[in-house]
Amino acid sequence: MRSYSLPLIGLLLLTACGSSDESVGNAAENTNNSTDAGSTNTGPVVEVCEADETQSCLGEAGCVGSQTCVDNLSAYSACDCGSDSSGSIAGTSQDANCDMNGYWAVRKLSLPQDTAIGSTQPASAWYYFRIEQNGADFTILDSLDCGTEASGNATVVLTTQTLLGLMTKNNQRGRTGTFAANVDHCEFSIRRQYNRLGMAASVLPEQGSQTELAEGLEDRIEEAEDWDGSGYGGIAYNTSGIITGVRHAIQINWDSYFNDADFGHMPGLGADEFTLRMEYSIAEAVTGTECGRLGLSCQLLLGKAIVIPQADNAASFHLLGRTFEEATASDVLDPSSPLNTCYNIQDTFPHADSI
Repeated sequence: MRSYSLPLIGLLLLTACGSSDESVGNAAENTNNSTDAGSTNTGPVVEVCEADETQSCLGEAGCVGSQTCVDNLSAYSACDCGSDSSGSIAGTSQDANCDMNGYWAVRKLSLPQDTAIGSTQPASAWYYFRIEQNGADFTILDSLDCGTEASGNATVVLTTQTLLGLMTKNNQRGRTGTFAANVDHCEFSIRRQYNRLGMAASVLPEQGSQTELAEGLEDRIEEAEDWDGSGYGGIAYNTSGIITGVRHAIQINWDSYFNDADFGHMPGLGADEFTLRMEYSIAEAVTGTECGRLGLSCQLLLGKAIVIPQADNAASFHLLGRTFEEATASDVLDPSSPLNTCYNIQDTFPHADSI
């Protein structure tokens, strides 16, 4: 597995939780430990962060939280997940054969058509979910958006800075669904989830509603937020191949997953890995392009994605463990770093043009 520590300074496609950017730069070791106020060490203080700097962290039992640089800049505070998302998973499913209790890695695959070239551009997106189920109903207690990668005529990846910018922005905490036995399989349903990229949370429709998205966001570009410190609004997509350069964009999207026998997406009884059909929609606007030279490449970076509903858009769920100890032992969940966890998920369940 790749190992990363968090920096000191904190597509075209729906599927937004990066691909590999091997150089993270000079970085402080991510830690969930607070400074020991009673320490008698009189040696020089090693500064590992800047005053009031915050970073994402994984706290007790794998909850997603944040920690702040302490006064002497020598360490981060303990990971604070808030009152609603700490503690272990304590659910009891209706049927042990259809049980979502645990820690999951998810890879979504969308198969949109690229308007620039007119070809399919497979795109993977990765997530970490901590889920509790009681009876037939489950709730996502916490999540990480672990980035996206696309292929086809152009390869699209995210830098580490971009991944850090979006990793916790669309936490799916509180998203609900059902998972129940139905003769020879488990029936899955989940509430529609709205996400935004490079925009404030206030732009989203009510979570779980059936609100459709507008055709585009061009009239709201002035509301764009620079999530990755690139100097442009939105997030940056690094492209290479026929289309080469950097594309900056804002986006609102939604997705939902469900059983589909026609595509073979029927979770088996007792399965700890299964696939589901995915439905989704996107609204997007380009805020800037960097192509290194004027010409065709700059124009191609303005292209967008067209959702193809009849394609096998899908999501694969992979159980890392029922308990925090089991999930940690999987070598995917890294309690010391949400960034490492995201890159481990990408490495273990790599991008491909099929689910």
